[in-house]
Order: sequence, then structure tokens, then C-alpha cells
Amino acid sequence: MRSAIFFRGASETWKTVLVLISLFFFMWGFTSLIPVFTPLVKLLCDGDIEMAAIYIGTIVGVYSLTTMMGIPILGVLSDIYGRRPVLLISLVALVIDLLGMIAAFELKILWILYVSRAIAGFGNGFLAISMASLADLSKRDNRTKNFGLSGVSMGAAMLLGPLSSVFFGKISYTIPLLVGLGVAVINFIFVILALPETSLEKKEFSWRKALPMLSFKMLKKTPFSYLLSIVFFLVWLGEDSLIDIYAIYFTYRLGWDIEDLGILMILVGFLFVFSQGVVLRLALKYVGDRKILIAALSVNAVSCALYALVTRDWEVYAILGMRAISMMSSPILQAMLSRNFNSGEQGELLGVLGSIKMFANLITPFIMTNLFAYFISEKAPVKIPGIVFYIASIIFLVAIAITLVAFKRNSEEMSRMYSPLPARKADESDSDVEMGLELPQAPQIGLPADDPL
Repeated sequence: MRSAIFFRGASETWKTVLVLISLFFFMWGFTSLIPVFTPLVKLLCDGDIEMAAIYIGTIVGVYSLTTMMGIPILGVLSDIYGRRPVLLISLVALVIDLLGMIAAFELKILWILYVSRAIAGFGNGFLAISMASLADLSKRDNRTKNFGLSGVSMGAAMLLGPLSSVFFGKISYTIPLLVGLGVAVINFIFVILALPETSLEKKEFSWRKALPMLSFKMLKKTPFSYLLSIVFFLVWLGEDSLIDIYAIYFTYRLGWDIEDLGILMILVGFLFVFSQGVVLRLALKYVGDRKILIAALSVNAVSCALYALVTRDWEVYAILGMRAISMMSSPILQAMLSRNFNSGEQGELLGVLGSIKMFANLITPFIMTNLFAYFISEKAPVKIPGIVFYIASIIFLVAIAITLVAFKRNSEEMSRMYSPLPARKADESDSDVEMGLELPQAPQIGLPADDPL
């Protein structure tokens, strides 16, 4: 299982391309269900939008809980047995998820979604393991670029998945789900036949590394990685707040249906490709990743506040255009954190980051969907449909503050390590230098000191 039938001797460049192709197929299958999910739950709740918001929150919460439990285990298993077997497990989970959604629609049984989403969550390691594969194939100086290319691959897939929902969703919710199911099966076959193994180091299994709360200890390797992991959590806390609520929010606020939601997802896909494939590469060349990260977080804060005020469709699309910058925050953060760990720790690291992301997503569904339901109900002292977007904006502002602290501390640490030696007195011999006064080798911590904010 550790070797593909084809492309066994492929170069690292070709292996990277093959990983990106598999990631593209996965996202195509996965995004086929996204525009369908909210209308499906609303349908099963007999059109009651407040009740649908609550059910969506609990279903997504169950999915996030099982994902948080499963991703660290899958990450460690991928370091032991290789990336390919774990990718196949994740694809099986996606197939079960799509079949469950089809069954829920055809049988009109809501609880099936809880079961299928729970199974999908526990096996939801495809993105994290794909990123670990890219880390295996990347050198230190091109890791951010390769992580950015993963965004291009995912963005291109986000065009096709929602496109099937736009064309077929009004006929039947089953058709776009069947399209996603077919793509997932094709990807399963592709991984077996064509995707080479990228992890050549074997590690022993450790429950300390597999259990989420214990695995988080690895992030304390340096103060810089610890602070950036907090920023990573806050970024996804804000992003997941938007992801959990945007469909039901625009349905309530603007009267959107599955076609409108599918079109929005298509535009997001275009924007992902443009952001990760063009904007990020140019920005890295001329600006530097520290300034990019601050800019991305700032745009996130502003755009969230603006979303809370929308009253027309065109305003949504105008704000979406700003997010070409904000979409760069996640690959930048992952690359910064990845530089702090060796190749044998990449699977574990990406598993931990996946768990952090899912921990954020575990919090937001229950809180944000219930907040939205409350502030559109008659119980609220004042109706604030955009309450979740205001909260997300504040979260991103806090993330900016912590990022600035992390950069300052890292620069101080690097300055101490690279501070010039005091001038040698005339009576000092050359042996003094040989006894320990030479400069240390450049440590693999964070970012180089010559990349000031």
C-alpha cells in the first residue's frame, strides 16, 4: 500500500503535482455537498429557519468533535505507515458522508446526517495529510509557495463542486451529491494507482502524539510557534464563524436559495485561485510573509464588519473581492509553523493544526448559530442578524495584536543570537575565539531576522 502502481520514480516536482491533483479531486467531491447542506436541513425542518440554524449548529458541532479526535491519530499514523493509506481512509469517510446525505434526503430522516457527518469527521484527514505530503516534498525556501499552490488546487475544485449544485440542485439535491460521490471514487482509484508515497521516515506510534490535548505540547517548541498557533486558532475561530453562518445568514437576510449559494461558492473558488496562485506569489516576492499576514488579518477584520451591514446582493460580491488578501493568512501561518519542525514531525504537526482548526469549529457551530437564531427571534431586545460577523471582526483584531507580539519576540530572540561580538582586545589571543566566542549557526526558528515587519 506504500507504493503507487505508476509514478514510483517520479521527481519531487511531479510528486507535488500529483498531490495537488488528488487534493483537487477531494475538494471537488467535498464542495459538492456544501451548497446542498443548508437547504437540505431547512427542508427537513419544514422551512423553519430558526430551527434549521440550531440543527445546523449541532450537526456541524458533532462533525467538528469527531474531526478533532481523529485528525491527530491520522496524522501520527501517516508518519508511521505513510500518507497514502491515511488518504484512502479519508476518502472512504467522504464516500460514507455523501451516501448519508443522499439517504437523509430520500428518506426524509434528519438523524442520518448526524451519523454520516460523525463518521466523515473522524476520517477527515485528507487536507491535513495532503499538506503534510507537500511539506515532505518542499524545501524550507519554497514551502510557503507550495502551500499556496494547494490553495490554487482547492480553489479550482471549488468552482466545479458548487457548479454541479447550481445546475442540478434545483432538479434534485441527490444529483450534485451523486456527482461528488463519483469524484470521490475516482480519487480513491487515483491515489491507489498514481499517488507516490512522500513520507520515507518511519516513526513508532505514540498515544502522547495521537491524543489531541497531549499532541498540542509540541507547539511549545519555541515561544514563536506557540504564539503563532494561538493566532492560527483565532483565524479559524473567525473563519469558521463565517463558514457556519453565511448560508443561513444570506438565506435570511437576502432570501438566497441553493442557486445563489452555489454561485457564491463558485466566486469564492475563483478568488481562491487568484489569491493563492497570483496574489500570494507576487506578495511573497515583493512584500514578505510577515507583512502579508498582517494585511490578511486586517482585511478579515474589516470585511467581517462590512458583511454584517449588507442589504443587497452586490454588496456581498464587492466585499468578497477584498478577501483575495484575507485568504492568504492560513497558508502563511502553516508555512511559518512548519519551518520550526523537522520532516519527521510534519504529519504530527499538520494533524495538530487540523485539530486546532476543528476545535475552533467545535466552538463556533453551537455558539454562533444559536446567537444568530436568538438575534433574529422575537425574544431578542433588538434584532442584530449580523451579530456573528461583528464578533468575528473582533476575533481578527485580537489575532493581529498577538501576531505583532510574536513577531517582536522572535525578532528580539534572533537579534540576541546574531548580535555582533565585542571588539577583541590587543592582548586576547586567537584561542579565545576558538574557545566559544564564534557566532552560533543560524537556528531553524520562525523567520529570518532580516524580515522586519
